[in-house]
Amino acid sequence: MNRSNRAEETTRKPVNETAEASPKTLRELGVEGGLAAEMEFGLHLLGAVQDGRVMGFTFVTPDGRRHALRAESAPLAPARAA
Repeated sequence: MNRSNRAEETTRKPVNETAEASPKTLRELGVEGGLAAEMEFGLHLLGAVQDGRVMGFTFVTPDGRRHALRAESAPLAPARAA
């Protein structure tokens, strides 16, 4: 490992850093509507949504903060463009 890689590793945030306390929807975090619906549908398919909360996944915003997620809707298939 060279020195530049070591410097990068020391500036990274730990993976297990706690998420922001109040869960937010993907749309509240700035994800575009269609993409948010697709991602949420995938989370429902994975079984990651329990009682409206997304379990096992966090969303990292560009400023580096981790956010707990909550589902915006029931597990419906996202609308497809014709």
